[in-house]
Amino acid sequence: AKALAKRVLFACGAAGLLHRRRNRAVLTTVMFHRVLPDDDPRAAGANPTYTVTPEELDACLGLFRRFHAVIGLAELEAAVARGRDLPARPLLITFDDGWADTVEHALPVLRAHGVPAVVFVATGHIGRAEGFWQEEVFDAVLAGAGGAPAEAQATVAALDRLAPEARAERLAALPRRALPRRMADAAGLAALERAGIAIGGHGHSHEPLIRVADPAAKFRACRETLARLGLGGDRPAFSFPHGQTSPAQIAA
Repeated sequence: AKALAKRVLFACGAAGLLHRRRNRAVLTTVMFHRVLPDDDPRAAGANPTYTVTPEELDACLGLFRRFHAVIGLAELEAAVARGRDLPARPLLITFDDGWADTVEHALPVLRAHGVPAVVFVATGHIGRAEGFWQEEVFDAVLAGAGGAPAEAQATVAALDRLAPEARAERLAALPRRALPRRMADAAGLAALERAGIAIGGHGHSHEPLIRVADPAAKFRACRETLARLGLGGDRPAFSFPHGQTSPAQIAA
């Protein structure tokens, strides 16, 4: 009943009218991760919670353009710095992590719609064949063992509770598939930037900074890697890994 009511409100224009009024001065930020077509061999083992197909991304971008003013990171930063208003109903598109499929599959869709975005990169993983250990678990459970997403998530949670040494031992025993490279390399990230996609930092090891012994060192490693590769400009934006942070870390 609730879904039907939403469809009716949308079809008659009431939902759009409410959106135009309520969200006129609200910045909406949309976060994507992986973009993989069904026939990509990496898709079978990708975490479905964080994965969309190019067709789904295309539909999302069409919806965003219809109901929002899609802005880029530079436009947002300039508005903040100069105290200027953004366009009505602004929306910022972001991609986390720095996956190779962001270059391979997301960029063509972004280009087709002519919209900007920002990609936050975990710099210690640039160019790596493997994904984050959590994604390697999902691939082993979903594609390797034919398990379900809930089983993969339970395995990730159990491994996350282990000490790093014990976790590494368990991860080393996972069955591995021969797959295309999972993480974007420096050339791919530079291609994104040339296409008008901003590059920011997402930590170095992708660990939550509130859980590491020296978060400042991880932050510096991320920023220094971007600078060495000529990415992100003089003051790159930063997205905290896993969204976990503290007021003290934000101030620092």
